[in-house]
Amino acid sequence: MRILAVIALLFMTCPARAQDAPCDPQEQSCGCDENWGCFELVYMAKGSVLGVKATVTYVKEDGRDVPAISFVTAYKTERYATRDQLALHFAGTGTLGGGTAGNEVGGSATVDFGWRGIVSKTSGPFLRAGMTGMSISNDRVRLSIFEPLQARVGYQTLDVDKLWEAGMTQGLIALGSYEPGNSVRKLSEAVELGGYLAVHNRLFHVDASFAHLFPQATDSGGDLDLGRLAYCDYRLVVTLCADLLYVRGDADSDGRADRLTQSLYTGFTIGLSP
Repeated sequence: MRILAVIALLFMTCPARAQDAPCDPQEQSCGCDENWGCFELVYMAKGSVLGVKATVTYVKEDGRDVPAISFVTAYKTERYATRDQLALHFAGTGTLGGGTAGNEVGGSATVDFGWRGIVSKTSGPFLRAGMTGMSISNDRVRLSIFEPLQARVGYQTLDVDKLWEAGMTQGLIALGSYEPGNSVRKLSEAVELGGYLAVHNRLFHVDASFAHLFPQATDSGGDLDLGRLAYCDYRLVVTLCADLLYVRGDADSDGRADRLTQSLYTGFTIGLSP
């Protein structure tokens, strides 16, 4: 996490006003164009949200349904930037609180950079690579995934604060585990293949992604699927966000044979944005 924060800070060059209008090429102190934007402090990036969040964790194993409710403080930020043929993406989230599922801690971080072709001044195909990781932990479900190298390929349109990006991801999970209820599944050395769509503007952000995890050859369990959906609305004085994570796959329960489990983690956030 510290490494990702340092990388993000290296791109802090201009005040937040650069996001409200295209950069003026005559402003030498800014040194950016309308397709690059300017990096501020991570917590001041447009679209960042700090607030309170209600979460529901729902786990189904062995035919049992085990729901739980928690209340947490939540923060999220994300930044896409492209200048000439250099493209960069950074995202981070964090939650801390508790409820009927005991203490709850969660977080994620992604940083990737690379090349974007020139189809027009604001769009083109891209190829980026970087690292990504996520973690959710409470008494009902624990999920952790760390990919030290993940590749992304797709197509992007980025015009100041208007983003449309669709792509595919592939990487190798170096460390990871999935623990729904009393079951457990090691995810280390699994291969990840997925796809995603991001649509952002001043009024709302929509993000959807799907990842399929292929287990290593010595893993007796089947494949694992993860689906994520997130929406934030910025049209009111406060920012409203909703997100959902769905996990489906085999897990070992008390030493018995792997069996199918399903986990649903969803939340609703009320917060403030810069």
